[in-house]
Amino acid sequence: MLDFLLSLEGNNPDYQDLVFFPRNVEYQISVLLSAIAATIIVLLSLILKLYKEPLGFMVLFMNFAHISFCYSKFSVVIYPPQTELHCRIITVMNIFGIESAAIWGALFAHAFSIVVKYQELCEAQLRVMISKYLLIAVNLPLISGIVASLTGHLIYSQKEGTCVHRVYTDRIDFSSNVYVFIPIWISCIASIILYKKSMTELNGLRGRPPNSKFYVLMIYPSILVLCWGPHSVAQTVLQMGASLNRTLLAVFIFMTNMQGFFDAVAYGRSIRRMLYESGRNCIRRNNAREEQLGTSLPSKLQDGSSTYSLIPEEGDFDNLRHASTYKIQSNVTL
Repeated sequence: MLDFLLSLEGNNPDYQDLVFFPRNVEYQISVLLSAIAATIIVLLSLILKLYKEPLGFMVLFMNFAHISFCYSKFSVVIYPPQTELHCRIITVMNIFGIESAAIWGALFAHAFSIVVKYQELCEAQLRVMISKYLLIAVNLPLISGIVASLTGHLIYSQKEGTCVHRVYTDRIDFSSNVYVFIPIWISCIASIILYKKSMTELNGLRGRPPNSKFYVLMIYPSILVLCWGPHSVAQTVLQMGASLNRTLLAVFIFMTNMQGFFDAVAYGRSIRRMLYESGRNCIRRNNAREEQLGTSLPSKLQDGSSTYSLIPEEGDFDNLRHASTYKIQSNVTL
């Protein structure tokens, strides 16, 4: 299954070309699933305006990162690269997507600690942190992606017909470590530390109702560690000269490509819950209006009429909900 990952171009003993952008669709299924799921979440966030609250804003930008990563990989199936410039553009999108999504995962762990600490006041605290989050999770990965493209992280291979990452046998893979695995390691370790700290504080809040944001804030850092943790460990072991089973490594790569899908499923559950609660609140407001309308109608006319009928303005059915627009007409006069 991993034969597409490793290609010895010209059987050169000095380097190996790693194909992380295969042109065969069957190798891109997990990437495509994550791309579709992340796109759906972005569309729902924009349509429902979920980005107006801090949590929805963070989710929106994290899914932008997933889209950048996934479409950079799947784009070679539709439009195969043919130049170095094309590979440089893919490098920017790919590195930005990887780093940004990982950093957002760690920042969700940080946001979780804020919610646990401030509870009802967490909304204001998160709004203050948003600008700092954008600097760390958007600006820095974008700069990193640009630098990676200029330093040849990916190059075009005529033999493979796609972009490859060249690794020399006599040196450490500096590029992958700096642009991928070091940011991933930092994000995973930070997520674990912040998560553990928050759970310890949460255990001390017995008797206090949990915030509705807990679910998403708890699950996103876990997804990051689940998807990238095993792969990062495997790559570290490989760089130390050990060997791993190719099928096992293929599973690890599959999990990293599925991060966007798992994140979308987690937030999709929250969207469904929010829509359900919004529907219930809407029904309650309508019931309250009807009850208020019923109690605001006069029980007897000023002229002494004992019975009357309520007749709405002609052609205006909306006035049925507003007692002030009713014409009160007497049927029997004493």
